Amino acid sequence: MLKVIKLTGLCWAVALVSMTSSATLVFQSGSTSSQKQPVDATADVSISGTTVTVTLTDNLADPVSVGSVLNGIQLDISGAKGASNLSADNAKTVTIDKNKVATTGTANGQTIASNYGLSGYSAITLSALSTGPNYLIIGPGPYSNSKGSIAGNGPHNPFINGSETFSFSLAGASSFSESDVTGVTFLFGTSCWQTSPGVTTYAAVPEPSTVIAAMLLLLPLGLGSAHILRKHKVC
Repeated sequence: MLKVIKLTGLCWAVALVSMTSSATLVFQSGSTSSQKQPVDATADVSISGTTVTVTLTDNLADPVSVGSVLNGIQLDISGAKGASNLSADNAKTVTIDKNKVATTGTANGQTIASNYGLSGYSAITLSALSTGPNYLIIGPGPYSNSKGSIAGNGPHNPFINGSETFSFSLAGASSFSESDVTGVTFLFGTSCWQTSPGVTTYAAVPEPSTVIAAMLLLLPLGLGSAHILRKHKVC
């Protein structure tokens, strides 16, 4: 009887975590682009109904050239027939002068969104290169090794400092889910779209609130089991 009570409580907790866990997918770029440039980027992707939210982060510290800087991403989404309504969060920016001195600033989301383009059908491309070569997402400094494609390069400055979150709407169905994402390609550089191979998908992680809720659900069941165990304790 005790085993049944414990198993039932565990099953309820697992069901709760399964139903309410975070569905965000985390993708990691390869370490080298197709142009043999060192790269390191991640993308967090979540979908709610027809809205896709993507957070792009460039993790490569002190990049030497703009060929290592993240300009966007391509998402292959099954059932999609185009995308629209691109928006972006306010961003921290960094401008790197010819002496490799970095000056930070900010840019509002409307400015960021207007400098990015959204194109494609089932393969949706989100990239700064659709409009111009600035506002690419650059990794952390100090930029002491940066060459002329970064330091003092007017067309390429300013950069988005570290990370940026975008949202857009999908056409083609009334609702999509993370399972519809069938492929991810990271895009780097400005002279061409330098793609990064070796993409890895990581499993979704339950939200902290979900874990706490599951623990609270188990608590009375555990106490009840402990009470029964004490009551029927055999020396």
